[in-house]
Amino acid sequence: MALQRNIAVNYISQLYNGLIGIIVMPFYLKFLGAESYGLIAFFMLLQTWFYLLDVGLSQTLSRETVRFKNNVLSATHFFKLYHYISIIFFALALSLVLVLSLSNQWIATHWLKFSHLSLRDVLLCLQIMFICAGLRCMGGIYRGVIQGFEKIVWISIFNIVINTLRFVVVIPVLYVFDFQIQVYFYFQLGVALFEFAVLWFYHRVLIKQHDPMHLDMMPESANYFKQMLYFALLSGGNFILWLGISQSDKLLLSSLLPLADYAYYSIAILLASVIYMISTPMSNVLLPRMTALFSQNNLLQLEQIYTQFAQFISVVVCSIALTIFWNAHEVVLLWSNDVHTADQVAPVLKLYILGNVFLAINAFSYYIQYAHGDVKRHFYGNVCLLILMLPIIYWATTHYGALGAGVVWLSLHALWFFSWTIYVNRHFITHYWQWSFTIIQILVVSYIFSALLHWLYQGMNIYADSIWIDLLALALFGGLLFAVTAVSAPAIRQFLQQKLRG
Repeated sequence: MALQRNIAVNYISQLYNGLIGIIVMPFYLKFLGAESYGLIAFFMLLQTWFYLLDVGLSQTLSRETVRFKNNVLSATHFFKLYHYISIIFFALALSLVLVLSLSNQWIATHWLKFSHLSLRDVLLCLQIMFICAGLRCMGGIYRGVIQGFEKIVWISIFNIVINTLRFVVVIPVLYVFDFQIQVYFYFQLGVALFEFAVLWFYHRVLIKQHDPMHLDMMPESANYFKQMLYFALLSGGNFILWLGISQSDKLLLSSLLPLADYAYYSIAILLASVIYMISTPMSNVLLPRMTALFSQNNLLQLEQIYTQFAQFISVVVCSIALTIFWNAHEVVLLWSNDVHTADQVAPVLKLYILGNVFLAINAFSYYIQYAHGDVKRHFYGNVCLLILMLPIIYWATTHYGALGAGVVWLSLHALWFFSWTIYVNRHFITHYWQWSFTIIQILVVSYIFSALLHWLYQGMNIYADSIWIDLLALALFGGLLFAVTAVSAPAIRQFLQQKLRG
């Protein structure tokens, strides 16, 4: 029940946090302008790149917190590891903030392309960006501890509060100050400081609650810290490589495109991120639970959970992605109420939303490696993918812009599923071929049925000028697709049969 509750709360939180960002973006675009929104999009990109500071430390600490909580790891080792990681993390964050602050002028004049914003405002906003990103990144280590203690409900509610402040409360503040872009960033700085303070306080409360009266007297093992350093370096290397894989196109286009055009590209990425809203809560709950099962040597239940939730996620992301894929222009038009925005965004959205389906499925191979504490294959795979991707993505973005980046994104992640993900599963689960064929079956069924629905919609000319009719049509499309795709998943069929018998 605890696992189901955590997943449910995570989904509510993630859906709210993702959708609230999507809902308010048309207001930013309308009242701040495309160029200012492009600066906000660059801020979001910068925060993602700031997670390079993590270098696997928060993931390592989260995993060891799970082991400490389950009495597998001694308090002596846990607290030493915690203090070492805290010191390293603070030094890295502070160093990068200082380096970027010194590069402020160069980024504003040589990297970003703007014509309506003043240089003074851009320099100020960049400086605030660096501080906000540093604070949020440093808070990541505290999130890792809280997640390791499986306080999923608390962190989900806290995320809702923070994102309400970041995306919603900022709007009336902007209204009062006549929608000035610098006001937006001053407000974000205040939210980042509040978020950091609360995370620091709560993670200290949790640690003290589990701090024994005296530390274990067992001798210190030098081998333990070598293993943790190895795991942290591999996890960090994986994360750095992953950022290169997932963000290299966005970084390139932030330099190649004017801020106004980059804004439309970022909107496509934002709408395609709805897939992350489905998959991210799964990882937040599954990683600590699967790690605990492996620590208890309960490999059978570990594989069952891994298989069941891989099928469930595949069904959900396929249903959502293909509904958006076949109706991309209508979705963007309903969201923005602007034909020009829909024309600019829809073609790129189609490519990225499908690519994100494979991305979400491929992530499961990392979950199983993380639970086993053996992520070297994920590291080697990411090295190969990055070597393959960088020259292709550079060529595609320089010649074809956002559309070229989207084609590469979809093609490489689909290729990776049919090669590396299957290879990795072979080393960690018993019925890896059955796992793969089931996912492929879900993909094929969902695509064929969605294509049929699209053909029927086209023939019936079902979309009208009414927003409510269009929303109903989209909901019907997604609902029918989900129902048919769900039946194709053995784990869901078995669950439904058990409920009917019960």
